[in-house]
Amino acid sequence: MGAWLKGARGWALEKIATWQQRQRYRAYLATMGERDLRDIGLCRTDAEREANLPFWKQPAIDEMSRGRTPRI
Repeated sequence: MGAWLKGARGWALEKIATWQQRQRYRAYLATMGERDLRDIGLCRTDAEREANLPFWKQPAIDEMSRGRTPRI
């Protein structure tokens, strides 16, 4: 297997893992209560907006943009 193919495979696996992480994060946001959302500095509108994004879209909320993964 050529070096470029190994690199492409690694990139694809990383992308899939990122997409899965986003999907879990967004599904969890959709289930959070008002108090929990307030604790992380979000309102229901922000959480719903983020939860409704497709998995391939970059996060609208800074939590994931800064590389911090919420505990789910």
